[in-house]
Amino acid sequence: MSHWTYITGVVEVTPAGETQPQKRYVLDTVLEHLPVVSGSEGNMKVHVLQQYGHNFSSSCNEFEEDLYYRRDADHDGWMRTQERYTLVLEARLRDREFDETKRELNKWLNRLAKRVLVTDILVKLSGGGRILVLDDPEPYSQMTEPFSWWKESGGKPAWVEYLLWESAPGTRYPLKLMYKYYEAPEIGAELARRLAWERGIVTPPVSREGQKACGASTDVVQ
Repeated sequence: MSHWTYITGVVEVTPAGETQPQKRYVLDTVLEHLPVVSGSEGNMKVHVLQQYGHNFSSSCNEFEEDLYYRRDADHDGWMRTQERYTLVLEARLRDREFDETKRELNKWLNRLAKRVLVTDILVKLSGGGRILVLDDPEPYSQMTEPFSWWKESGGKPAWVEYLLWESAPGTRYPLKLMYKYYEAPEIGAELARRLAWERGIVTPPVSREGQKACGASTDVVQ
């Protein structure tokens, strides 16, 4: 007789990214590289839902270009994004004991929490007459890897930073595009310095703090 375990629930996450497509790309890439929660006839399935509306808006685009001058019938001069996604978990795992699935689910959740911010969770694991409900997001929200521009990181990039472009000093414009299209010796020097740092030769890149800020607002849901 087969042993079965079951997983149902939701996890709310906030992935890194400057635009909606970039956030989804980061989230999908993170999910693709998480450990498997396994069963002999199929593994745990994860469905990604972008939450309704938006909770962040900016008068500049991801390159800090002012959108006021791009207003037309189809664009009101604001870039709006939704930072929150809901992950729907479902699993009917055959030939698995409760403790085995618990161990794999815990590993999956911990790795997820390191790479994206977990803001809420309600997940039930059951099987063999046992039930475990996870409904406290705080332990997971504290696992997120610090970004390289956070003091506590010591300049070490987080895993997801390798999925994002590096910004040129004083702007959010991609460093390599700035180097390609603008003749600025300091940009070339900064690019060389960052490449050298990745090889462990020099100090880490400068912080993003102090970059020009555009008009922005958060928690505006429509």
